[in-house]
Amino acid sequence: MIKLSDIKIDAYATLGENMLLTDITPAYVYLNGRKTEEVEGFKYTVACQHLNLDKVSIKILGKKQLEMSEKFEKVRFDGLALSVYIREGQPQISAKAEKIAYVNTKT
Repeated sequence: MIKLSDIKIDAYATLGENMLLTDITPAYVYLNGRKTEEVEGFKYTVACQHLNLDKVSIKILGKKQLEMSEKFEKVRFDGLALSVYIREGQPQISAKAEKIAYVNTKT
């Protein structure tokens, strides 16, 4: 039987290519379902133009890779992956990536 964790989602078909960075927050380690004070990475929240600016937070482990700009700027991710899990009987989406960078839109 296929497990929910085995399902692979096409991240760019789902979120689109045009993502605007709106926020950066620490991602904490959880032990036994409880948040600790240990930071394991950062969550980069983006507004997806393909989804009428719906937002999704994408976790990247390790050090902070970007600083927030004064305006919302387009970003791209390397190794972007989406997965589905169930919490309290409801399907949820989890997003992670390996790297993030600003997209140079100036020509």
